[in-house]
Amino acid sequence: MPSESGVSPEPSASESGPAAPMTSPRAAVQAYFDAAKAGEADKAVEAFATDGMAAVEGKPTAQGTDALTTLFKELFKTKMIATHTFDEARVVDGVAFVRTTSTEGSEKYREFFILKKSGGEWKIERFINNSASE
Repeated sequence: MPSESGVSPEPSASESGPAAPMTSPRAAVQAYFDAAKAGEADKAVEAFATDGMAAVEGKPTAQGTDALTTLFKELFKTKMIATHTFDEARVVDGVAFVRTTSTEGSEKYREFFILKKSGGEWKIERFINNSASE
C-alpha cells in the first residue's frame, strides 16, 4: 500500500479508540470508513469540514453538515460490509488528496477525497465516488 508523501500513517479509529485524532489525511478518510461500517452518520460527518461536499454515485450532491448528515443516514440504512484499499495519498502546500478503492460484495468503487487542515486536524473538503469499471 503506498504511503502518504510527507505524512506518517495513522491507525484507524477502530485500532486506537473512537476519538482518534485525524492527524493525517489517511486517518480522516479511515474515520469516515469506520463510521460508514458502523452505520454512524453523525460520526461520518465529523470527518468532514463544515462546508464539506460529497458526490456519491446515484445520489444528489450534498454540501454542508445538514445535507451530509441526511445523505449518510440514507446511505447507512444498509450496513456496509466493505474492504478499503488506500491507493494513493499526497500532501501538497497544505492540501491533501486520498484515492481509495472499495469492494463490497461483487461491487467495486473508486473514491477520491480532497482534505485540508482545520483546527489541527485533517478534514474532508470534497468526496466523490463511482463504480469502478474492470
